[in-house]
Amino acid sequence: IYTKASPANETMIIQSAGYRFNHEIDESFLLGKKRWTNSNVKCIVIDGFIENISEVYHLLETLHASGDPCVIFARHMSPEVSSAILTNSRRGVIKLFPISLGFDDETINVLNDISMACNTSVISCLTGHLISSAVRRSLKTIDKIEIDKDGFTIFNKPSSLIEDHLSFLYGKLNAFKSHDLTVKDLYAKRIKSLCSLKVDILVGKEVIDKDIYTMEKIDSILRSIVSFSHYGCITNKDLKDTVESLKYEISKETYDIFKNNICKKFKIMPKNSIIL
Repeated sequence: IYTKASPANETMIIQSAGYRFNHEIDESFLLGKKRWTNSNVKCIVIDGFIENISEVYHLLETLHASGDPCVIFARHMSPEVSSAILTNSRRGVIKLFPISLGFDDETINVLNDISMACNTSVISCLTGHLISSAVRRSLKTIDKIEIDKDGFTIFNKPSSLIEDHLSFLYGKLNAFKSHDLTVKDLYAKRIKSLCSLKVDILVGKEVIDKDIYTMEKIDSILRSIVSFSHYGCITNKDLKDTVESLKYEISKETYDIFKNNICKKFKIMPKNSIIL
């Protein structure tokens, strides 16, 4: 569950599915549409630069023969490669969408995260892979992908790899002690992208204007829910009934000590409050 301030007046709660990666997309490959959506999509993740069309020529031929949709995730590609793919896409010869992710602080690990969502491995020259050889192998198929100008959403069956990867990222986030929030935000964004079911609470201006601490209060409530789910909670009535039931099961001395120490706290609490 994620909260953020909304520029709109009204507060909205939006539930979404899929692994969402926000990144600027080359709109020319949308072919004039708002989004590119396909199911049973072949995918390939390349940690490198596609320089020559010869490196992906076999892939283009295979896609033309099979008619399968495909997505290429790479760091960069040359204008020659990009132009060839776009020309053939416009002609309807192939269904191929290339996504260039660049290389900076925000995208340094994104290909690894995308490969987890696609349940495939990253092709990299650092591990001895050649792009021209890798595209000849059998490619992984994802259930569905939706691409728009602001990013893409991968719909695929979750794997144990993602669960392990998320545990690793949560560990890094919780262990992070620096005051530099930039790195912490990067971990939080990676975790959000790899959570296939998300709820976004967009808090409207109207609410924030009435109480400037609204965001902090919502965050506190959400964190409390996590504690409740782990440790449970009891109401004042439950506590009172428990104390009374002990009256005939333990010695009077023990009961008096217990009652004096517990019920003093109990008495000053408001009705139906939660005790952790």
